[in-house]
Amino acid sequence: MAILMSSAYTFKQRAEDAYHLLEYLQISKALVIGFSDGGHSALKLAALYPEAVKKVIAMGIGDNPKEKNKEPYNYTSKSLLAESGSFFKSRLALMPEPDRWEESLQYSNHLYNQDLISSETFEKIQCPVLLMNGENDQYNTVDRLVKAYYAIPEAHLSIIPQCGHVLFFCNYEAVWESLEWFL
Repeated sequence: MAILMSSAYTFKQRAEDAYHLLEYLQISKALVIGFSDGGHSALKLAALYPEAVKKVIAMGIGDNPKEKNKEPYNYTSKSLLAESGSFFKSRLALMPEPDRWEESLQYSNHLYNQDLISSETFEKIQCPVLLMNGENDQYNTVDRLVKAYYAIPEAHLSIIPQCGHVLFFCNYEAVWESLEWFL
């Protein structure tokens, strides 16, 4: 079933939404933490609105340039629950409209397949950034993480051994140790 989208998700749109929320809350400079596409959105926020971001912690991210032979993302609720059931069940419990998760995944697939985050974003970031991934992240390899690290002027790097994409479920103590050091 194809779901028609009236407005596709973009990292720019997410960054702008976050910026407007900071304005509304009268927060002049924020520490921003994001995981996966939230990490990419946090990096986009820092690139577009450097005056609003003190530091960024981005987990589960990587350099994502346009590649011709990239396998397209096609997430479904069934595939995600089979892959990381406990994580997604906890997310599902927080959703205000869980019956719209499949629709949201279609928007997300479009984002992951069409919107790119790479050096053109990374090199504009002026604040300190902690990039953190699991060693065995199936979406963002260590090589892709290191490319992002080299493109961000004030980047720090933390790779959590023997963990995949959802690194904080794998080894929370190691994740916290890296966060605590950076903060």
